[in-house]
Amino acid sequence: MVKRIPPLGIVNAFILFLLGAITLYPFYNIYIYAFNEGTDSLKAVLYLWPRKFTFDNIAKALTQDGIMSAFQLSVLRTAVGTILTLVCTSSLAYAMTRRDIKGYRFFSNYFFITFVFTGGLIPFYITMLKLNLYDTFWVLVLPGIYSFWYMIIFRTFFDAIPKALAEAAQVEGASFIHIFLRVIAPLSKPVYATIGLFAGVNYWNDWFTGLFFVKKEHLLPLQSLLQKVMNETDMISKFGLVVGSSQAAQTVTPYSIKLAIVVISVTPIILVYPFLQKYFAKGMMLGSIKG
Repeated sequence: MVKRIPPLGIVNAFILFLLGAITLYPFYNIYIYAFNEGTDSLKAVLYLWPRKFTFDNIAKALTQDGIMSAFQLSVLRTAVGTILTLVCTSSLAYAMTRRDIKGYRFFSNYFFITFVFTGGLIPFYITMLKLNLYDTFWVLVLPGIYSFWYMIIFRTFFDAIPKALAEAAQVEGASFIHIFLRVIAPLSKPVYATIGLFAGVNYWNDWFTGLFFVKKEHLLPLQSLLQKVMNETDMISKFGLVVGSSQAAQTVTPYSIKLAIVVISVTPIILVYPFLQKYFAKGMMLGSIKG
């Protein structure tokens, strides 16, 4: 027997569908324009699919000097930075679950103050110079490995794990570090996946660090280099210059290159998300305690 859907449910579904379409279409429209001939895209505002499908926009964006090396650098930076963020922040968070340790209140207040107040850009710039991190690969990684907000999320998650598990391991002679590595961390895959995705997106999308703390061209991350390319396409559009000399390049416009750059920068994160999404809704304690 087919279950009858009440009229109110139909109205709600229609409203949600409409809101979803309005929200997602601008993003979908970027992909349409990126894979459509640039000159053809100027003829209309709204498309449902590419009228004249082409890879010329993507190819032109990828042929910019240093794009591939910047892409590889950003992948390395994101991987190293995300791993260090998870290791350092989760270790600190687990230590902060021990409220009986000496000086707990002092360190708790200290970390909170660093979250509320910052020294500003100039002191931070001077610090990078003094630590010899300026214009090196590590200036793209080390400043972002700690986040007070991430630490609070980790600590809250660890606090929710029953203390009986750690106490049982302690009775068996496990050390503090052993308990963390063998008991707590394996039960915390959902929060590791969530914070890992947050940290990875932050590292991948960060263009500010490369703009102010890197001079060497081969150390520019992808987002910083793409920012530079987009500024160059603005100049091309402003002065009416030709994007390329080949016949295929004549269909490419500065605006289509910009959208192709957006597609190049956001697609890797979109492809990674489905592999982590399953952990978000997964129960952390399912089957961890019996009896």
